Amino acid sequence: MTQIKLTIPTRNDLPDPRIETRPTELRRFLEQLPYTDPIKTCGIVSEELAALNRQRLTPQVRLPLVELYRQTFRKLIQLQSRLLRAGIAVRQSRKANESLAALSRLARELSFAFKIVVTDRMAEGGIRSADRILQASILRAIKFLGLEQLFSFHSYAPASSHVWGELNQLYALALEHGLADNAYIDDENSSLPSSSITHIYKQIALTARSDPYHLGNGEAWKVYDFLDRWAELGKITRPAKGPRKNGQFLIDLEGTSAPQPLNSEAVEIDSDRHRILDTHDLAQWIDDQIRELEVGNRAAEAGIHLELPTQEIVRVLRYLMLSWWHCPTRQHERRERLSWVEGVCGLNSAHEVLKEDAELAAESHLHKDDSIEISTSGAMRRPTGIRVQQERWRLINHSTGGVALSVRLPCNPAMRVGQLIIFRNPASSQENWLLGVIRWLSQEQEDEINVGVQYLSDHAKPVIVRDTSGDTVRSIAALEIEIRQADRPLPPQLVTPHGIYQPQKESVIKSGDGQIRIRASKLIEATSSLDRFYFERIKG
Repeated sequence: MTQIKLTIPTRNDLPDPRIETRPTELRRFLEQLPYTDPIKTCGIVSEELAALNRQRLTPQVRLPLVELYRQTFRKLIQLQSRLLRAGIAVRQSRKANESLAALSRLARELSFAFKIVVTDRMAEGGIRSADRILQASILRAIKFLGLEQLFSFHSYAPASSHVWGELNQLYALALEHGLADNAYIDDENSSLPSSSITHIYKQIALTARSDPYHLGNGEAWKVYDFLDRWAELGKITRPAKGPRKNGQFLIDLEGTSAPQPLNSEAVEIDSDRHRILDTHDLAQWIDDQIRELEVGNRAAEAGIHLELPTQEIVRVLRYLMLSWWHCPTRQHERRERLSWVEGVCGLNSAHEVLKEDAELAAESHLHKDDSIEISTSGAMRRPTGIRVQQERWRLINHSTGGVALSVRLPCNPAMRVGQLIIFRNPASSQENWLLGVIRWLSQEQEDEINVGVQYLSDHAKPVIVRDTSGDTVRSIAALEIEIRQADRPLPPQLVTPHGIYQPQKESVIKSGDGQIRIRASKLIEATSSLDRFYFERIKG
């Protein structure tokens, strides 16, 4: 029999008469809370549930009470849905942070509550495959452990170290007692007629394997919602002999980590200890949806369950395909390097700084006058009256592919995954700016956030794109960049705000060198902030 070791609070031996244990009275109390003030209500509910969690009750008495608290949490999280799923930048308002912290604490107390029911029901013994109390409590405990993890993903903070050890224990317990695949009517899943412990476990596992620290703000919640419906396409099976394939993840039921990519023949697999999470059918379905959307089948959007514009749905689906099927790994070794850089975040800010540098360089070339001071020791060259404030960031490490930066909080609200960033050594003002894209965020300290940047180029020219596709002509700040590969230049690229790229779209770009007509030829990448694509010059 599986021995479970779950994190639960110490319980008091003496009952507290102030704690409500009558379901009807508790329901009345919860219904009368001030839901117009979700933060206050979250605090009240957390305090009441924490007190209940420290009382000794039978599973039969405790479970209906905890279910009432769960329904209250569901109401509160629906009230905060926009906050959780919106593309909010890292620097949030104090009220938003307080609200997220309150919801996270309540989710943790609910996790404790359901784990207590599991522990006490196991202690009673006499478990059967149709044990509804054990099934419900395992399913809910897994659900709320997953939500603990999801709140960490949302804030780009490390998940609690105990989460995956307990998730794997609980799933192993469900498998042992034949409860894992039993249908369960779940009022939290509006996409399917019934759920199961296996379905919830897959939903949480696939969210973790989506590399959520590389997702934009609020997108981890959107992926989690998407999997509410489509996790069923992932399959969990016993290991079988045969070659390892893409899209397979090894579940260690006795381990303390999320399922890991099964990409090595050297891994020893135990048919009792291990299971395989196979994403083949899910990846095939995602590929089919991408094809449908790319040919303009808007009807396909309704069944995808991603509340995003069409172009954004395609971008997220491509990302999920990469995460769940190809399982990308680090290509360049990191080397520690503690120093400082200065730079700006955001396409418009980068455009302004590069334009000012170009103007300053042109002025310096025209006026060979030693009396004109254009730089100071240890500072970056900049003209008087600069409008963009450059920030100072700590360089943690670097590789041939990019850097990791440490940014003090509060920071620029533009600092988010998929955003453009430029930086350079503040003592080397003659160096070209390094242009990159933020690929991941991770917050391990309260007062700073780590930012992973992938290099794009050190040759960027500010340009203006004249977009004539609408009723009015728009002038859009953009960057023309040059990328060399094996000492050979690639075709010219343009970086624009997201949504500008359209296949074969013709535009005019203006720079200090004049203006040319171009045709967009191939999209390289699209993030929630920018489009990067190849273009061709139109002769004549």
